[in-house]
Amino acid sequence: MVASFGPPELCVVAALLVGLIASPMWPTILAMSADEFPGGGPYLFGLLSSGGNFGGFFMPWIVGAVSEVSNLRWGLATAALTPMLMVPLILWMRKKKTHHWTRVAPQTVDLENISSEPIPLASETEMQPPEEQVR
Repeated sequence: MVASFGPPELCVVAALLVGLIASPMWPTILAMSADEFPGGGPYLFGLLSSGGNFGGFFMPWIVGAVSEVSNLRWGLATAALTPMLMVPLILWMRKKKTHHWTRVAPQTVDLENISSEPIPLASETEMQPPEEQVR
């Protein structure tokens, strides 16, 4: 935010540093989400990816629109302020006690007692869902 109103050289260096510092966030968010919601599966990652794509699509447009109305410095400042819109969402999520997926403790594996026998494949009847789940 401060770099948006500084000299151009500082803006370039700040933009490079933000990209470098923020790059580990995406895999970290995916890993933390998988730990928090182990039943989320592909739906969770699809939702996270859609949110990231939404921001990647609209933020350059918003920065350009604000820059046309005022100047480029205010447009870049808009991009810096946008993450603050997540604060109400985070506060709401913290207040919410339940979620659709249950959190489970990580399972430990006893590596000394692993059997070398192949795992049997499930039969067709074992793979069918219970009758009450079929719609």
